[in-house]
Amino acid sequence: MKKNIIFYCLLLFSINNIYAQFDLETALLSFDKKILSDANTAKNTPYLTEKEKQMIFYMNLVRMKPDVFLTKIIIPYTDGQEHEGLPSLKNDLQKAKSIHPLYPHKNLSEAAKYHAEDMGKIGKIGHNSSNGDSFSDRLTKFLKSGGGGSLAENCAYGSEDPLASVIQLLIDNNISSRGHRVSILSSTYFSVGVSIKPHAEYRFNSVQDFSSFKPEIKPNVDVDKKKGIQPPKKIQPPKKRN
Repeated sequence: MKKNIIFYCLLLFSINNIYAQFDLETALLSFDKKILSDANTAKNTPYLTEKEKQMIFYMNLVRMKPDVFLTKIIIPYTDGQEHEGLPSLKNDLQKAKSIHPLYPHKNLSEAAKYHAEDMGKIGKIGHNSSNGDSFSDRLTKFLKSGGGGSLAENCAYGSEDPLASVIQLLIDNNISSRGHRVSILSSTYFSVGVSIKPHAEYRFNSVQDFSSFKPEIKPNVDVDKKKGIQPPKKIQPPKKRN
């Protein structure tokens, strides 16, 4: 069967030195423990780094509890800052309904890793590979063994901090379609692959590849009788730059 492929060829540069420091651990306490557990779909995924797992975690939190993510994370995180895309983001999240989380997909993560490493080594930006392959060529190669449907890709440059990257993609400054935001908040997608790699020109670059492929979902239970349900390891509030 021919795959139905939808492309969002979008690009976003990290905005540095703009976010006020805030208490992330306190903000996470505003979420129900079950939500924190259910959002942590990548917790036991061996092929992702801790930061990549956190990126999926934050995307799932905003998908599952958009109102809480807005009031407890985005508003305090951007306190005192002006962003062209922030008013529309606030409006969208106030109206958004809770949707299913994204689940990590190995083929998509391999595609994201390939592209992040490729662009990182040569210091380029965009969705086409250095060998000339288009976004569709690359995704089709990595998904030939299964999983596809509608696809989207987000690329961000400048930061390795997963929360900063997710918030910047959600704000989506000066992108008329708000396509990065649409990809993260769309109920069309069930699977995601992410990668964060060094970049020769912009320090770091991250790639998020989305698919409408529905994975076999297993219960995600992470309960410690003494500590309760835990968010991903090593989550640190972003440091304020001088």
